[in-house]
Amino acid sequence: MWWWENDRLNGIELKLNRILAILTQTQAQEKRMAVNLDQLTAEVAKNTDATTSVVLLLNNLTQIIKAFPPSTDPVTQAALDNLVATLAGNDQAIAIAVTTNTQSPPPPSVSPGPASAKAPAKK
Repeated sequence: MWWWENDRLNGIELKLNRILAILTQTQAQEKRMAVNLDQLTAEVAKNTDATTSVVLLLNNLTQIIKAFPPSTDPVTQAALDNLVATLAGNDQAIAIAVTTNTQSPPPPSVSPGPASAKAPAKK
């Protein structure tokens, strides 16, 4: 009967070794995912900073051009008006891109009330 118990113990050890190998593999995958998440977080922060800078630049340029005194030269005035319109269009394009690529938050979940809130049975 000893050989039977020895075979059983060997089978259990084999299964434990498989579990440990899977656990080690899972831990390595989790570590890679954590690194990828850190990289993604840094990239999002960099992108947010760049987007904010672009919007600020466009707004400032628009204000600077609008602050120019009206030109007596119709060609120059038309060019200035065109620049203001182009910058406003760029603002809109950025706003649309941000809105299009931003997911809406999920609607709040409604949790059922407590079971004790049921109406009393009529007699």
